[in-house]
Amino acid sequence: MPIPNADRATIAVEKLTAYLLNPAHKRGAAKARLLVGLGYRTDAPEVLESDLRTQHLSLNATRESRNPYGVTTRSKARLRHRAEEPCASVQSGKSILEAKSLD
Repeated sequence: MPIPNADRATIAVEKLTAYLLNPAHKRGAAKARLLVGLGYRTDAPEVLESDLRTQHLSLNATRESRNPYGVTTRSKARLRHRAEEPCASVQSGKSILEAKSLD
């Protein structure tokens, strides 16, 4: 299934710079080393944001489960910073709020 409202997804700059691109982050260090190794930089987080939008959010996701916040989905994609560079396999999971009709 396509990721609902992917075109309206918010990707916070702080999440990119303080977590995904921060090799000193307690939980994000391994991701940061991988992404920095691909050429992404904390001083240009908009490049990673753009690549995530075009290469990841545009793909289909699988429905995993339901929780109090909505439906949990998981998606996998290859992320490539530059055409001549190697790529990484990225996986993400999100809870998507489901709008309920009031009719």
